[in-house]
Amino acid sequence: MKTEIDIYKQEQTKDIIKHITDAYDAKPEFLWEKYPGFCIFRNDRNKKWFALITQITTRQLGLEHNDNVEVLNLRFDRHEALDFTSSHENFFPAYHMNKNNWYSILLDGKLENDAIFELIEKSYLIVNNKK
Repeated sequence: MKTEIDIYKQEQTKDIIKHITDAYDAKPEFLWEKYPGFCIFRNDRNKKWFALITQITTRQLGLEHNDNVEVLNLRFDRHEALDFTSSHENFFPAYHMNKNNWYSILLDGKLENDAIFELIEKSYLIVNNKK
């Protein structure tokens, strides 16, 4: 039986969705009919977003090619902003989000799931502390 997450091609994306669902009891929400490849995850306590998964092109990340990719947007501590985006080839300024508070991770398997899970935890905790 197909589910909404079957639209994602990368196994890493599916692993991340499963992790978020299991660890935070946050179900993917597909809010935009026009963008079926975009889903958000909310903190249950305050309903604030802590993660967004998108299907975009590499050009939208500022890269040369125009390949279709899957990206995870997460919150960060703004004091870490410059270090974050320059610390790994899979980190980018946030696609379609406030770049002062969010960054994007290209989900192509080059960054280990455990490292991404730690970053998801940080994003969740940042949002959890907001009212």
